[in-house]
Amino acid sequence: MEMVREAITRQPWPDTIKGRITVGTAHRFQGDECDIMIFSPVVAKGMSERLVRWVANTHQLLNVAITRARAALHVVGDMSACFSAGGSLGDFASSVQKGISVSAEAQVTETAPEQEVADILIEMGIWHAAQYRVGNFRLDFLVVSPQGIRYDLEIDGRGHLTDEAVRADEQRDEAVKSLGLKVIRIDARLVFSRRSTVKEILLRMC
Repeated sequence: MEMVREAITRQPWPDTIKGRITVGTAHRFQGDECDIMIFSPVVAKGMSERLVRWVANTHQLLNVAITRARAALHVVGDMSACFSAGGSLGDFASSVQKGISVSAEAQVTETAPEQEVADILIEMGIWHAAQYRVGNFRLDFLVVSPQGIRYDLEIDGRGHLTDEAVRADEQRDEAVKSLGLKVIRIDARLVFSRRSTVKEILLRMC
């Protein structure tokens, strides 16, 4: 933990971030919240069984660690080791694995440009779910940035170019924004002709 703290301290953080990064055990965050939490269960192959059992069965500390994030929780660790540890940690690893599987199975796109964008999102390592329902709306893609910002990513074909369609999209976008999402629209014609431009747009979402 001290090595992590020292490495972070050495970084040339901008003034808006400097002093806002906290490093500590789960006890340090009890009764507090963070915008973004990066959590490591600190369980890996080679650890003594006694230590692994202690971590796996201390459900109060695990609960504190995974419920402190306001926007985004990132878990960094050995998935198989956590799963094998059993106890509350094993249950948590199983839940995370189930979520990953559900996300992978949900990637059903409707058009060739949408599939190409899905491939780009996977290539860039950006979390997304295709044809995702939010309220009364079906999103081409729900995209969640590492900061926890949720986006409605729409890939617009020719049907979105008429005046009537533009007005309908504007009304829909306002309704989606009221649900707490940001809306990004990409012209389908760009997907194959200017792939680098699409990647730049997606990169700004991160």
